[in-house]
Amino acid sequence: MPNLQSQTWSKKDNMSTKWATRKVATVNIRDRISRYFENRRAIDELNNLDDRTLRELGLRRKEIRKAVLGQL
Repeated sequence: MPNLQSQTWSKKDNMSTKWATRKVATVNIRDRISRYFENRRAIDELNNLDDRTLRELGLRRKEIRKAVLGQL
């Protein structure tokens, strides 16, 4: 005969695991969206600089995106 109490705990554990997984996924999505907008803002700010200022920073206009994303 199955133990009903252990089945109940098993279901609760399974539900809490699902919610924890969803919470982590939500946080990851939120972090990625936040990072996207921060990067976009940095790219826009650097694009607003003149070429001389960019050269002083050691950048060329075509390198801005890679520099912001850490790929340079």
